[in-house]
Amino acid sequence: MTATPFERLTDSFVEWLPTVGIDVSTSVKIADSRDDHQGRSMICVRDVKEGEQLFSVPNDALLNVTTGSLGKLNEEFLSDLLHKVEHWEGLILTILYEWKYLGEKSKWWCYLQVLPDRFDTLVYWDEKDLATLRPSLVLDRLGVKESKLMYEKVLELMETFGVADKIGNVSYDDFQRVASWIMAYSFDKEISNDQEDEEEEQLDTVEKQEEEEEEDAEMNENKEEDVVENSIGFDGVIKCMIAVADILNSDTNLVNANIIYDSTGLICCATKDIKAGEQVYNIYGDHPNAELLRRYGYVEWSGSKYDFGEVTLMNILETLKEKYNVGTEFLNRAVSVLREDEKIKEIWDYEDVVLDSYDCYADGETIPEAASTIQILFVLLQSPDVEKLDEAGLSRLLQRVVKKCQQLLESGRVTESVDALWQSSVEKRLQMYPAIESDFSDKRIKEVFRKSQSEQRQLMASCVLECERKSIESARHGITKQFKLLDDEKLLKNVLKRPADITESVTKKKSKIVKRVKKNRKED
Repeated sequence: MTATPFERLTDSFVEWLPTVGIDVSTSVKIADSRDDHQGRSMICVRDVKEGEQLFSVPNDALLNVTTGSLGKLNEEFLSDLLHKVEHWEGLILTILYEWKYLGEKSKWWCYLQVLPDRFDTLVYWDEKDLATLRPSLVLDRLGVKESKLMYEKVLELMETFGVADKIGNVSYDDFQRVASWIMAYSFDKEISNDQEDEEEEQLDTVEKQEEEEEEDAEMNENKEEDVVENSIGFDGVIKCMIAVADILNSDTNLVNANIIYDSTGLICCATKDIKAGEQVYNIYGDHPNAELLRRYGYVEWSGSKYDFGEVTLMNILETLKEKYNVGTEFLNRAVSVLREDEKIKEIWDYEDVVLDSYDCYADGETIPEAASTIQILFVLLQSPDVEKLDEAGLSRLLQRVVKKCQQLLESGRVTESVDALWQSSVEKRLQMYPAIESDFSDKRIKEVFRKSQSEQRQLMASCVLECERKSIESARHGITKQFKLLDDEKLLKNVLKRPADITESVTKKKSKIVKRVKKNRKED
């Protein structure tokens, strides 16, 4: 029987692995799982015990800026890739050089051939398909503008490195393809001291030349200043493509293997017993279904272990507006003060508390910043004539409110109104979700995946929305799950003293000071 192109590429890839030092256990094989919409996968051919090694990859078989051909053209290129170019741009440029210029001569050609040329990540969805994801906030994280800016930067780097003519035309589609490979399959590996030493040796020639110059110290100082943020030299990690590791599919519920890094490379071991015929699953991270779809182009139909939805700040502000008949302009003023006032930032240790949205997890919990934001705004709105305060007065009041509310939350308590306001905000958010299909059975999935790409995407979008909706619903009582409730008046009496009380308090303090001064004068 004649092998299909897919099978031929797989066979070439498997034959290539040992030529670059990648060792794959005889207990596993690379299989065709396209019928399950999973591309290639790793399947156990015999029972595997927990802790058993499945494969190992040495450092020089990792595709990154130090092992790629571009960085080996000269020491200056490597130095720039390490210190002056950001992670993504550097690896994209490295891969483009291998793929577009070297082609079949590239050490990595057999690997590049098994990487996908078709994606369902959200950057490939059209406006009609993306609309099926509303109101998910994943739509705010597409990064289209940033992607186009990075594309322009990569084109500039091709000129800077003098390889534009070699690589040839790089369309935006070419760029997206390589960026999607990196998004879906790259790993960040910490650089060990041994690796740093090797890189220093590779740059030895350049350093010796610098040492011979009279302004050596000044040049070294400038070199340190030239290290850009988000570069390998700045962060101490290197973004790598790992040939056999990205064969593993991910499942947050079925994960049974783990990748372990050391100074020589990495190994993959089983984290539990795996039966013959079962698939080996890694985990891509603590991602909800929305992020799995955005980054990798798939969903877990039964829900990700890390699913969450989001209640927006706008939901909270609308709830407060209706409850206390307060104007939008004033609420926006208060939010601006909370985000920008230096004394308030100091109270919060310069952590962001007033967020654009608040995560609601499938286990029923929400992040504490939600309770903090609601508690502060609730107390603020109980102050008489608060909307008439000027900026200075509003800042002083909020500084006091934030300090008192912070103390309350740190004791594990909030007031009763916080719970009620949160539940109303949750309800507002839930009302934004449309009635959607919730049948994600194997039968339904197979039926839809025999239809058009648009229908497939619509079903995945429905799965994302359903998982978010369930998470938000679960967090409806998240406040009482995480905090003890206190009577509103107990906090309000402590925070919002009447002007007369404040004046009386200040007068008493002044009186004590005057008496103390007079006493000191008499003693003198």
